[in-house]
Amino acid sequence: TWSHDEQTMVTGDDLGAIKYWNPEMAMVHRIDNISNPDEAHSQPLRDLSISPMDLKFASCGDDHFVKVWDYNTQKCERTYNQGNDVKSVAWHPTKGLLVCGDKNNVITLLDPRVADKKLRTIYDHKGEVSVVRWNRNGHWFLSGSRDQHVKLWDLRALDEPIRDYSGQNAAVTSIAWHPVHEDMWVSGGM
Repeated sequence: TWSHDEQTMVTGDDLGAIKYWNPEMAMVHRIDNISNPDEAHSQPLRDLSISPMDLKFASCGDDHFVKVWDYNTQKCERTYNQGNDVKSVAWHPTKGLLVCGDKNNVITLLDPRVADKKLRTIYDHKGEVSVVRWNRNGHWFLSGSRDQHVKLWDLRALDEPIRDYSGQNAAVTSIAWHPVHEDMWVSGGM
């Protein structure tokens, strides 16, 4: 994923390594089990998300952890043990808030400023939550699952999804908001 200032790309791999790349695609920094065994992921990384101001980023992986990193120092500041492989993480577009999805069908909202601070846990999918993505307005997020459903959630009312988009013939592994018409998901245009 690219930083918001478009000066650095951050990637994760199947060995758990995180790499920083400059715009010319030269690697400028690496966080892995060899250089940083106490902080790095020990299993494959599944997702990365950078905070709105490029000060922090979150990573998640098959080692059951969501980690919050200082973007400039490359030091891990917070670790959250989700108890299962974490498949997706997304940083809220304006706030200090993370949403993640895991192999145990769970969506979790986390406070990245406080270690092990789970704000809300949602048990609604019947399969692994493989992807979560925030809307730019910060009120809504999507969750996609191996149960073949995409669900639209409103942060202000999390008791049940606003919409449940079924009809996939296989697991949902990727989703994205429309770059211009994000509100169409709620109005039913999509």
